[in-house]
Amino acid sequence: MNKQLIISASILLFHSLLSLGQVVEERDTIRHAAISAERSLAPLSGVAVDLSTASRIISPTGEGDVIKYVQTIAGVSSGTEGSSSYFVRGGNSGNNLIELDGTRIYGTSHLLGYSTSIPQDILSAAQFQSGSIRGEHSNLLSSVLDLRTKDAARRPEASLSLSNFFAGASFSTPIVKDKLSVMASARYSPFGKEYGLISSIVSDFGEFLPQSIGSTVYDIFAKLSWTPGIRTKVSLSYFKTVDDYKLLYTVSKWDKLGWGNDMVNLRVQSVLSDNWLFSGNASLNRFANSFSQYRFTSFETDAFFELQSALNDVTLSGKLEYNGDSPFKQSFGYKFSGTRFHTYDTPVNCLLGNLWYQAGVEKEGMFSLQAMLRGNLFASGLAADVKTFFNPETSLSATYYLTPALGLALSADYLTQYYHLVEGLPTGWSMDLMVPASRSLKPETALQLSAGAFFKNEHHDLKVGAYYKSYRNLVFNPDAVSFFEKDAASGWKDHLHSGEGSSKGVESSYSYTGKKLNASFAYTFSHTDRLFADLCKGQRFPAKFDRPHILNINLDLVLGEYESKEYGFTSFFTVQSGHLESAKAGLVGVALPWTYRPGDDGDVDYFGDSFNNFRMPTYIRLDLGFYSRWETRHTRHLLNFGIFNVLNRHNPSFIYAGLYSDHHWEQLSIFPIMPSLSYKLTWR
Repeated sequence: MNKQLIISASILLFHSLLSLGQVVEERDTIRHAAISAERSLAPLSGVAVDLSTASRIISPTGEGDVIKYVQTIAGVSSGTEGSSSYFVRGGNSGNNLIELDGTRIYGTSHLLGYSTSIPQDILSAAQFQSGSIRGEHSNLLSSVLDLRTKDAARRPEASLSLSNFFAGASFSTPIVKDKLSVMASARYSPFGKEYGLISSIVSDFGEFLPQSIGSTVYDIFAKLSWTPGIRTKVSLSYFKTVDDYKLLYTVSKWDKLGWGNDMVNLRVQSVLSDNWLFSGNASLNRFANSFSQYRFTSFETDAFFELQSALNDVTLSGKLEYNGDSPFKQSFGYKFSGTRFHTYDTPVNCLLGNLWYQAGVEKEGMFSLQAMLRGNLFASGLAADVKTFFNPETSLSATYYLTPALGLALSADYLTQYYHLVEGLPTGWSMDLMVPASRSLKPETALQLSAGAFFKNEHHDLKVGAYYKSYRNLVFNPDAVSFFEKDAASGWKDHLHSGEGSSKGVESSYSYTGKKLNASFAYTFSHTDRLFADLCKGQRFPAKFDRPHILNINLDLVLGEYESKEYGFTSFFTVQSGHLESAKAGLVGVALPWTYRPGDDGDVDYFGDSFNNFRMPTYIRLDLGFYSRWETRHTRHLLNFGIFNVLNRHNPSFIYAGLYSDHHWEQLSIFPIMPSLSYKLTWR
């Protein structure tokens, strides 16, 4: 069992301090007709994220966010408890695309993967799409989380927020009325200091936990918006995140790990005529992660090694969209990226370009037809050895309305992804290795078919659908848990396998939106497997986060609402099939937990050479919360109180053998019952 896994889980296990969160208020200062057309969502596979609900989601870190919201949607399987990883319709976590104002974000986690690096405070809108992918979103297989940021308020505004893990501040102000404005947000985590406080109270964390942790964790976002005329808007934004940790066990034993983003994004939006809209981006993006380890051995010799990877990306993209009164809609665009990957000690240059066209016809209340075609050209390698790929992609969808509220929908997607994420520990942290497609690791592809029915009116939204998805050229690292060991890391290419996978399932969801009550229900029944010719004797095996049953229920109830104040109740309940672990009892000489029978000698190799062969117990969790918001003439206040895992159920996240004894298995449960208190103050 990898020590970093135990460390990240145990740190948060001991942390049940009061926490203060964040509230989100949506604001749009853009003139409605001047800048953007409404982004359409597929009836079955598209979800508009309710940012207010997302901010009230109860989490172990005390802050709700859009990724925690996405984890409750039908068709989505979450990673380990409390983490920010998620898996959509059988894909890997690296098959999901997250964009901020049209620019890809490579590292989206804070706090060892248990929090999101994108502040909820800066967002104005969020959309999630798992099918009928639009032309402007490329280099993905599973889903798109499209995030849009706020503009500055029309008058000066500032806020402060605190949480058990973060202290945050933001401000926004116009510089020239209706022309020029600026907003900024910053968060800092005193994570290491809090760990030191806890360790001074708890004298013995065990031999595998550090005596101290030095940490630097923060994020910064700033945006300058300029509106030179009613038809044009220009914005320049900067986004930076840092996660650095030093885990000190003794003076002769320490680990360092970290990751971070640096992104500059120039965005232009313009109404060219009454019917044509243009939007374009030019961005510079850098993401890097690293791990190092020092040991002074019993033979009085130093043992040190370091792993580093990074990518530098320059991207230009543009979209021209027709949004007139005609039933016929069309858009077309381009995206060109130049990326340099530094995979430990091997730099690789890559070029990715695509042109796309999307068209559709819609008769309101009767039918809708959409089609997208995209051509990709990708080149990877050094000057002496360049490999080129050309791949077409397409998305097709059809919707037929039986009544104005009831309809049927079909969709098909064929997608290609050129960046492989070599997934390690499933905690959602941004330590996974990213490598480009090459001669040996070809681009990943996916074919998805889905169909279903929907009903939607003012208060009710019901969806029932089925999907089938096949994957090709997926990358799998069977030694992910030991990837940070010196021998494994030095020959990392030898540990990668390319194969295929499939997923099929039924998704159903229902939501009710009322004046006092908002409720949602999502159930997924699915199966996902993998096939690698050189593993498991060429036999299929289930994916790690193949959860056959996932049930999520959300409830938001307004208990009291007045002119300047509101208070209410929130709850979340989930029942999920346990995820899968790779267990080989014969290799460790002990019986597996929950399967031991009297008389077993523990030496039987129960599962042969298969992966993901042992299903963990059913995951059950109940969260409860209370919120209150009130206003005065110049201030707004939000108070949240939540309890994560009210049942105090110790849901096992991992199993491992021989950590403290060679004669039994251990299970690691990350989060017990955890209360949190949150407060935010805004001046206006």
